[in-house]
Amino acid sequence: MTSAATTLAEARRRGVNLAESAGRLAVDSPREAFTPDLREALIAHKVEILGLLKSEATSPAEHSTSSLGATHSWPPRPKQLASWSLEKRELWGRRANQLEDEGLDWRAAEQQAYCEVAEAHGEPQPLETRR
Repeated sequence: MTSAATTLAEARRRGVNLAESAGRLAVDSPREAFTPDLREALIAHKVEILGLLKSEATSPAEHSTSSLGATHSWPPRPKQLASWSLEKRELWGRRANQLEDEGLDWRAAEQQAYCEVAEAHGEPQPLETRR
């Protein structure tokens, strides 16, 4: 079972736009991105996702460091990872494996896990995406 934050991150990764509208979950999605599995996960976590969307709308400063990965550089710079303790790197690997078991592809799982561990240890990153 996936978490609401993971479901929201996966939906966004697929290009699915979610919004709270009059207490309802509004979905704008490319047809191929809105799979039955994603639909089921959105239904299962609807209340929590609505809460996340509301909190993003009311506190943009807090959202800028959310665990959804929007403000963490990806891929992480080698210097960033070199500064991480072995414990943090192990947490990252274990969390990535959990996310893969929940259905995320390995790249999305690595990114989501990195962002969660970085944020949990108070390491917000500037908005930046490297390819």
